[in-house]
Amino acid sequence: IQQRSNTAGLSWKRRLKNGSGFMQTTLSNNWLFNDFRQYRDNENQEGLILKNESSEMETKLRYNFTKFAGDWVWSAGTVFQRADYSNATQNLVNNFNYDNSLAFYRYGFFGQASRKFYNERLSLSGGLRVDGNTFTEAGHKIFKTFSPRFSASYAVGAARKFSINASVGRYFKIPPYTILGFQDNSGGYANKDAKYIQNDHLVAGVEY
Repeated sequence: IQQRSNTAGLSWKRRLKNGSGFMQTTLSNNWLFNDFRQYRDNENQEGLILKNESSEMETKLRYNFTKFAGDWVWSAGTVFQRADYSNATQNLVNNFNYDNSLAFYRYGFFGQASRKFYNERLSLSGGLRVDGNTFTEAGHKIFKTFSPRFSASYAVGAARKFSINASVGRYFKIPPYTILGFQDNSGGYANKDAKYIQNDHLVAGVEY
């Protein structure tokens, strides 16, 4: 297996004149390439029987606005990205060749509010996020990816060396591109009905 990956980005941050917040816009790109080959003699790399080359690339534009209002911190934003995927597989044993590519757009919206109480001992934060895409059949039904999250942290003792932390939330992730890009014998995408992967989180701990 040979693998290459690149990540690059440019971020612009603009602060409000009265110091009550800031805006941040980020343009980034990440690329991953895999070259997998199997030989009858893998040690000497002789007698090629299987070759697979795959590529995943994401170009993202993200905007975030943060506002300080008294003891509250409000944040909201959006993300828009293009996803490009390709896969070329050659099986010389079974005389099988597979070559496909996929390109579509993903988008999301998010918001969060946080505040500290009791002389900044208690920190509370709540937020939500929704995601969509232009590929899957239910991709524009963003209410199906509604992801709420709530967290709390409390500093213990006068020195505040210890804190008790807890969070609960729901997270949705789009299926891997290897699933979305799979084509059947007729050349159609077989998994356009794939649903987002759901994960529920419940976390608690002590920090020193």
